[in-house]
Amino acid sequence: MDIRSQRLSTRRDRRRLEALPQPRAFPKGRINQSTFPLPTLGPILRDLSRELYSGRGFFVLRTLPVDDYSREDIILIYAGCLVVHRFPPRCPGQGCGGPGPYQGLDRRPTPPKAIGAPAYTTDKQVFHTDAGDIISLFALETAAEGGTSRISSSWRVYNELVKTRPDLIKTLSEPWTHDTYGGDPPFRNRPLLFSEEDKIIIQYARRIFTGFLGLPRSQEIPPITEAQAEALDAIHFLAEKYNLGLNFQKGDIQYINNLSIFHARDAFTDTAEKKRHLLRLWLRDEEHAWKLPKPLEEPWQRLYYTAKEDEHRFPQQPEIRSASKGKGGAAEGGKYV
Repeated sequence: MDIRSQRLSTRRDRRRLEALPQPRAFPKGRINQSTFPLPTLGPILRDLSRELYSGRGFFVLRTLPVDDYSREDIILIYAGCLVVHRFPPRCPGQGCGGPGPYQGLDRRPTPPKAIGAPAYTTDKQVFHTDAGDIISLFALETAAEGGTSRISSSWRVYNELVKTRPDLIKTLSEPWTHDTYGGDPPFRNRPLLFSEEDKIIIQYARRIFTGFLGLPRSQEIPPITEAQAEALDAIHFLAEKYNLGLNFQKGDIQYINNLSIFHARDAFTDTAEKKRHLLRLWLRDEEHAWKLPKPLEEPWQRLYYTAKEDEHRFPQQPEIRSASKGKGGAAEGGKYV
């Protein structure tokens, strides 16, 4: 898959964006196609969903006029307009999942013992996957310096390993012990590599097997094997070799297929005047979604289909999830970032 040639723009559709419904006209817990109708822009957004699942697997929409709206309004426009018409709720009007979890990201000085994931530092974040089908990031503000968003095709990494290190393909296809960091159960066993209906899926985050700052690997779990360490390194260096940096700007929305593309982020620097602030949604479009391997069904179920309408949250200020400290979460006891 040649991901380097894919980049989309919403500039020519700016008139449609300017004609959006008033965000406060619908209840926050019931964002769907009936409460946020988009007769003109909606079909265009639905086409982009097909592109994510059956095409290049990523795109960048630019640029939403962030400063033209209040913080509350721009958050609801993002969730209501640019999400629900690509990724409708599983059961419209019945409150079984909604468009997906929402998360505000920020980087603030935090004691190392309170940090359990590299996402909550300003350091480089290596290639990995999250839980979920599609990852969406909306830049309310970019960093003063650095913070380039990077993607890399997991299919290209797989093809390279097939040619050069087929032994590591076998290792990745075998069960690995995933630390849940105090979760119940304390660990889970599953492969990192799956083949489902002729689609290769690699789901991994290095920190689950190595620990990170305030969340070291649990002592009760055996260390990874030499072959597993080599496989993690192989994925890392190949993803770096074939990566594409995205020029993520204020007002841009990035979408990637988490089942076929790794993502990472460069280190960055904030200033008092310019602080990186992203909104994130984990999305799933039932119309185009891939069949999941059995071991991924449970975390996907927790992520998308357990929240009730009155539990949907749209925080206007950044916050750090407790899952980053190992207290559970959507993805196997921790934050897959």
